[in-house]
Amino acid sequence: IGATMFPIVLGDRTLVVISGSMEPTVPVGAVVIAEPVPSKELKIGDVIIFSPNADVTVPIIHRIVSVRVKDGTRYFKTQGDANPSADVAEVSLPATAWRMSGRPC
Repeated sequence: IGATMFPIVLGDRTLVVISGSMEPTVPVGAVVIAEPVPSKELKIGDVIIFSPNADVTVPIIHRIVSVRVKDGTRYFKTQGDANPSADVAEVSLPATAWRMSGRPC
């Protein structure tokens, strides 16, 4: 469910995964690269890195399982690949969001 973040060049960020919610796609201890993308480009199947609210300090890495638009705002439902069900709350993201780029190392 969470990751530790380290900045790198070109605006991308690297994260070390600290939970198993995305296994086997993203195993615990894997390093992933997050790229900034316009949130309007995110689609079902994308793996995103986000904080569900301002009180959460460790970002979550989960897959988008549905997208809903209400009054011009996009809401994303996410789920960890290893989790039996989707996350309870939908999230809305800022104009620029973080998407996993490539395969974890």
